[in-house]
Amino acid sequence: MAAPVDLGGQLVSHTASIGIAIADSVSSMTDSDILAAADGAMYVAKARGRNKAVLLDEEMRAALDDRSRMELMLREALEKDELRLHFQPEVDLRTGRLLSVEALVRWQHPDRGLMAAADFITVAEETGLVLTIGRWVFAEACRQLSAWMKEYPELPLVVRVNMSPAEFAATDLVEFVENCLLVNHIPGDRLCIEITEYAVIDEPEKTAAILRGFREIGVEVAIDDFGTGFASMTELKHLPVDLLKLDMSFVTGITTDAYDRAIVESIIRLGDVLNLGVTAEGIEQSDVVEELLTLGCHRGQGYLISRPVGPEELVPLLSAGRVPLSLLRPAELTLGLASTTF
Repeated sequence: MAAPVDLGGQLVSHTASIGIAIADSVSSMTDSDILAAADGAMYVAKARGRNKAVLLDEEMRAALDDRSRMELMLREALEKDELRLHFQPEVDLRTGRLLSVEALVRWQHPDRGLMAAADFITVAEETGLVLTIGRWVFAEACRQLSAWMKEYPELPLVVRVNMSPAEFAATDLVEFVENCLLVNHIPGDRLCIEITEYAVIDEPEKTAAILRGFREIGVEVAIDDFGTGFASMTELKHLPVDLLKLDMSFVTGITTDAYDRAIVESIIRLGDVLNLGVTAEGIEQSDVVEELLTLGCHRGQGYLISRPVGPEELVPLLSAGRVPLSLLRPAELTLGLASTTF
């Protein structure tokens, strides 16, 4: 497989990921079962770095069985309305003012309880269910935003919704987004779509065209986990984006790791030069807030401010429109400053 092949005068080489499954004479596996098992072993080979062969063992088989059950239950979850949206606030680190909330999908699993997206999104991506789930999340986020706009008309709240690279394969993506805005009577600037750097890296030209479509209907675009994909740096100047979100792996280390601090500082400066907003993710300590403000980053989200919560748990924050400064800053820096109860 690795031997180069001459295609019209150009040498092309490939690697192969091979999955192997064996059934003995007493096995109850059908031919379809064996093929599915080999297919599962192939995905293990890919996950282990590709260009290798993997023989399915009992541990892998148990994991594949668990994955198959999760896939079946995830399909049922869509039918049984078991998915939920939680929202994580983003605030102005200088004032505590609420700027936006990020919509995050959860699964109210009948046996495992409330599951975060990280626990099932890989299965959704491998089975194609991520497209259906992504559309549900977007439509539900728009419905919730519409309700909030009516209940809190003076609050200029923006809702941010993540979109996976797989969703960008749909030819009607921009039309779908526009229709959700129209149906829910939402101005485009009250919505922000978050994409990963990997969506940019995979198909930069196609992604740029879709993002231009979003801009035409007034929707903002943020690049999530910025700084982890690297290659998008060269594409950034060609992309119609509005915001960069600093990955929490860098943010959490800015007070203790010179490398992390340098990365964060460079991205903040890049945002300033390109006239892009910069939001820090994963803020868990008040000294990180102080360092971010020193570096010029004024927007942030993280457990220090609030964990992702259901819509009903957001009511106090939505009513106040801000979090108290004492939540963000050390006590000695907030003496004499008025705070808002939350």
